[in-house]
Amino acid sequence: LNISKFNFNNYNYNSLDIAGNLNNQKLNSIINIDDSNFRSKNLNLQLSFQNDINTKVEGKLEHVNFKALNFADKNLSLTSRIDAEINGTDIDKMFGQISLNDIKLTNNGELLSLKYIHLNSSQTSENSKVFSLKSNEVDAKIDGKYNFIEIPNSFRFILNKYYPAYITSSSKPEQEQSFKYEIKTKNVEDYLSLFDNKIKGLNNSLIKGELNLEEKKIILDAKIPELIYEDKTFTKIDLKCNGDKDSL
Repeated sequence: LNISKFNFNNYNYNSLDIAGNLNNQKLNSIINIDDSNFRSKNLNLQLSFQNDINTKVEGKLEHVNFKALNFADKNLSLTSRIDAEINGTDIDKMFGQISLNDIKLTNNGELLSLKYIHLNSSQTSENSKVFSLKSNEVDAKIDGKYNFIEIPNSFRFILNKYYPAYITSSSKPEQEQSFKYEIKTKNVEDYLSLFDNKIKGLNNSLIKGELNLEEKKIILDAKIPELIYEDKTFTKIDLKCNGDKDSL
């Protein structure tokens, strides 16, 4: 099947070629895309529509321009091998793994140090789950009951109770948020500008803790060698916070 053009996320993709078959609610296909901002060759895509949708992808992403494809504001480009298997379509009910290896990631043409990313999400009980990220520059893990989209609001909701003059208020998330978290960094300073140009540092840091929304409980243990925000520099940070309903 040759598709000369199709639109996704307000971008018109060109030159899509799909070879495959659909049998017993299972799709096996080989995909080649030769678009100026997205190129892949012999990308193996398997879909199973039995029960939850199961998606398997294996192959090479030869060129992905995230800004041109309307996925990022920064001029980010990626080349990588991908190996993934995911069950489900809802971000908070998707379980499986995604591995990107042999990564070449550039920002405005400058090669960044990222070499690999391994993502894993699994359900540990009826209401609890674990998400982990491993790479050559940062490892992160969150374990418990959480809704990804509501995590920033959950921290803001609790911290506003202690520091209303500094932390803007937010509505209480509807779903239960009770989890432990841990972040270990290596050389991440070059990536901070992708999120906020005012922040630098945070290399070789450890940040861990716990949050429980119903109990209005927050625990934070942070060891950060250096943090720069605008023109202010903080060094040898060893921060421990233990907050409950009344105090932090």
